[in-house]
Amino acid sequence: MRLGIDALHLTSAPHSGVHIATRGIITSLAARACSDDSFVIYVPRKAMIELPKLPFIKYISPFFPIRFRPFRTLWQQFFLPKRLVRDNIEVLNSPCYMTPFNSPIPSVVHVHDILALTHPKFCKLLNRVHYKLLLPIVFRTAASIVVPTAFVKDSILDWAYHNIKESVSSSSLSSRIQVIPWGVDTRFRVFSAKDKREARERLNLPESYVLLVSRLEPKKNFSLAIRAFFAAVHSRNLPHKLLIAGPCGFGVDHILRQEVHSLNLSDRVEWRGFVSDVDLPYYYACADLFLFPSFAEGFGIPVLESMQSGTPVIGSDIGTLREVCGDAACLVSVNHLSGWRECIENFLLDENVRTEYISRGICRSMEYSWDVFGVRLWETISSVKRRLMI
Repeated sequence: MRLGIDALHLTSAPHSGVHIATRGIITSLAARACSDDSFVIYVPRKAMIELPKLPFIKYISPFFPIRFRPFRTLWQQFFLPKRLVRDNIEVLNSPCYMTPFNSPIPSVVHVHDILALTHPKFCKLLNRVHYKLLLPIVFRTAASIVVPTAFVKDSILDWAYHNIKESVSSSSLSSRIQVIPWGVDTRFRVFSAKDKREARERLNLPESYVLLVSRLEPKKNFSLAIRAFFAAVHSRNLPHKLLIAGPCGFGVDHILRQEVHSLNLSDRVEWRGFVSDVDLPYYYACADLFLFPSFAEGFGIPVLESMQSGTPVIGSDIGTLREVCGDAACLVSVNHLSGWRECIENFLLDENVRTEYISRGICRSMEYSWDVFGVRLWETISSVKRRLMI
């Protein structure tokens, strides 16, 4: 098969969950390739260094800068279709929501969530406008749509029924949506006591800490986590610090910093900013507890990264996390401050609770593999090609 992959969105670090998923998609597909398969990946030049270097993969970069979305959309919609013909592509895999609408070949499009449609207040104006205009066209034209959870599939079908039901039948759309969960990178694992000691010294990690990992944006609900942490450490005189690891993504960092200051927590909260791929596994593994209080998610890969690292998780009681975590995490309502405080206290003070959830988390994370993802995605792409040949 001659497969094209549209990775134009890999413009710059630090990366989001979609960027992590894209790297997983490319790596897992490359592992499935046979001797007569070849890939052409359309990607910004700087992003090539973090992707596989294999004989059957060819990288092509746009001839003008595409860091900004309008330029990227221009290249994707007007120049990419011509490249697909020139490069003899049979199927196009689009890992980031969009695909050329006048594509001469069928597309397999990944839609990781539709928060811009269902939760617009959590998205930037440009994202809201972009996806509201273009996602309905994707729903109509894509040969196959890959989503990471059944929750996302149901959200798409519900939104389409109420907004574009005259153009897309529910049965037609449902049959084209494939639920294929993401995997977890193997670099996240349980480290030895010696490795943890060395990591604490090298990274200047506190002896006892609670961890938050995410891009700082409104949907992540970090304010609740900060207030719950404050209540827990002061009510039970706990020694722990709160480490916040992640880049600024929506301009909410100054609001969170003001809240930390107002709670007199400045000596208890450390802002670590973007953490490299090399160091992040140690942040998880050395933490006593991981918090994920998000209002809405399409998947929630950090909870699995934490579980695979042997660190227990408290997360939001939302549809996506109920599906992904099962009973391997303690899930609490996004607005239940006292519930979060009580859970934090239980996890930090009761070793039996910690041990139980660590064991559950490790078992649960083993169910999510990029290898399995790659097998199922390759089957989906191959079925699209077979339909084309009929």
